[in-house]
Amino acid sequence: MKEALFRAWSHTIHGLADSTISARISNCKWIEANVGDLDVAFDCDRCVSMLAMLSRDDGNSYQLVHLINGDANTNLATYRSSVNLYSKFRTWLLHNPVEGLLNGSSMGGGEPAAPLSETSSGCSTHMLQQNAVQAGNGEIAALWRAYSEALNALVGALGRSSNALGEISELLVARVHDGALLPASSKSSDVILQDGTRVQVKSRMLRQGTATSLGIIRSWDFDLLAILLFNPDGSLHFAGEIEAGEAHTLAKLNERQNGWVITTTNDVYHNPAMHDLTNQYREALDVL
Repeated sequence: MKEALFRAWSHTIHGLADSTISARISNCKWIEANVGDLDVAFDCDRCVSMLAMLSRDDGNSYQLVHLINGDANTNLATYRSSVNLYSKFRTWLLHNPVEGLLNGSSMGGGEPAAPLSETSSGCSTHMLQQNAVQAGNGEIAALWRAYSEALNALVGALGRSSNALGEISELLVARVHDGALLPASSKSSDVILQDGTRVQVKSRMLRQGTATSLGIIRSWDFDLLAILLFNPDGSLHFAGEIEAGEAHTLAKLNERQNGWVITTTNDVYHNPAMHDLTNQYREALDVL
């Protein structure tokens, strides 16, 4: 593990708090001691196989369970989160220079990652392509079951609707502001703050670029719009809040859907009225 660079990236680029970074590094060290080398896993298949080894315990004999203190499923989810974070860091290294990441200090093993076909792990582009062709031997089915189990567990933990992305976004808004979730039937608002401010929450998982259309807004009978955009790995790309009146100026009427739509262009991200709270929301997400 490229610990020094990972710590610097987590703080400088990803915006995590020092306590959260220390916890993630501790998790990574446990993984390297009990599962395998994170860098080798990334170079081999972008940590896909390692994440499969850390998949949710289904009650069968599982080689890591006896090494885990506390609830196995909860801890495995935490370890998977740490692997995903390290994989994101390594992906960043592939495309960005490391100069200055540690403010000019020693990089401590922070040499840029080698191309996938040249890694020391013995994996190659050809091998990965071959594995992809052979993915019909139950691998996709296993990943599908793991995904379904994780989704069902998340929905159960949230305890509300089956819209996991929407529910986790609303919960984050409530946690950040020490507010309360409103019933799903509440008109226009999802969260109410202690001072009575009513918040509508719109979220999306980014798949292709950072510009995406948010869900339809049928009424402006709320005070604050919270926008949460997630990366495909579940990390938070952007979290911002804007007063309803200002948000209305960014929206376009969609007559077919009888409502207004906001598209997250640069005009939205960099609007003077938009309060960028990404780092604050990331910290809240990490401790949910």
